[in-house]
Amino acid sequence: MKSQIFSLDGKVKGSMEIPKFFEQKGREDIVKKVFLANPKRQTYGAFERAGMEVSAHGIFKHRRRAYKGQYGIGIARTPAKVVSHRGTRFTRVGAFAANTRGGRESHPPKISKIWGGEINKKESSKALMSAIAISNSIDSLKNYYPIVDFSDISLPLIVEDKISEVKKAKEIKQALSKILGKAASIAEKKVLLVSEKPIRASNLGFDVVKTSELNIRNLAPSGMPGRFIIFTESSMKELGKRWH
Repeated sequence: MKSQIFSLDGKVKGSMEIPKFFEQKGREDIVKKVFLANPKRQTYGAFERAGMEVSAHGIFKHRRRAYKGQYGIGIARTPAKVVSHRGTRFTRVGAFAANTRGGRESHPPKISKIWGGEINKKESSKALMSAIAISNSIDSLKNYYPIVDFSDISLPLIVEDKISEVKKAKEIKQALSKILGKAASIAEKKVLLVSEKPIRASNLGFDVVKTSELNIRNLAPSGMPGRFIIFTESSMKELGKRWH
C-alpha cells in the first residue's frame, strides 16, 4: 500500500510504500492494557525510620522483676521512653508504636511499591502498532475529534523532511493548513508529529517525537487510541525498518 507525500506548499510531491501494519485491525484492548501497565504516577513513600528514631524500642526487658520492667506494676506494655526516675520507679512516655504520639505509622506508603504491571516486548510492540493502525482510520479520528471535518484527508499523512528546517512555528502551521484543507483547525490541537530530525521551531502547540521514542502515552495519551498523527518521510521509513 502506498501513501502520498505532501510538500510544504500543500501539493503532492510523490508517494511511498508504508508498513503493512497500517492496514491491520488495531487491538484497543491491548492498547488499554499497556497504557494501564505503564502509569505516569511517580512513586512516593515515607522515610523508613520515621517515628522510630527513639530509644523506646527494645528498652524494656520483658520478664518479671527486671530493672526498668513493665510487668507487675500495672502499666501498659507499649514501648516507652523514660522521662525521669527515682530508684526503680520510672516516669515513662509512650513512643515508637503506632498508637503513641509521634510514633511510626501503621502502614505508611512505601517507595518500593510497583504501580504498573509487567508487559512483554511482543505485547508492547503490538500495542504501539495497534495505536498507529487505529489512528489510520477516519472513523477513529472522528471519535477522537468529533467537530473536525476529515472528508478530504488522505491517511496516513506524510510530509516532506523539509518541515524540520522551518524555523518559525507560524510557517509550519501555515504549511499544515494547506495540506489539511478542511481539517486545518486540527493543527491548533494536540496532534502528534513524528519526525526523525529535530524540529527547529518552538511553541508549536502540538507534540513532536522521534520514532525511537514513540510510546503508548504519545499515541494514546488518555488510553484511547485515535490521535491524529503526522509523519515525515524519514520517520515512515524508520517505522518500516522497526516493524518490517
